[in-house]
Amino acid sequence: MVPSDAIAKLGAICLVSGAIQADVPCGTLSLLLTHPRYQDHASETVLLPYQGNQLRIRMKRPRITLRVQSTPAKVTVTINRKKVGRSPVKRKIDAFESVEVRVEAPDVRPSVAKPILRKTL
Repeated sequence: MVPSDAIAKLGAICLVSGAIQADVPCGTLSLLLTHPRYQDHASETVLLPYQGNQLRIRMKRPRITLRVQSTPAKVTVTINRKKVGRSPVKRKIDAFESVEVRVEAPDVRPSVAKPILRKTL
């Protein structure tokens, strides 16, 4: 999956669009895909003449650390409906994805948050 607003560089040729189609020279070329909400993808590929070469690439979201702290401490923390431990907790998750964080303590109403997590620069 390549996002529609990704930028692709195939050798010295710069392409912009989602379903990228272009006439490029045969041989070994460097490929670089960039997008602000995905990890860069870099690879080398060999394009053969008259083969209708296709590349299928799935860009991955950057990984970030989600840290949950609470007062009082030691409450049960659930991330995306999976219990992950007692606060404080740290978990690696994909940035720019939906996440639901739930904290629960005995005799206290559960608290639920749905933050939008971004990669910090």
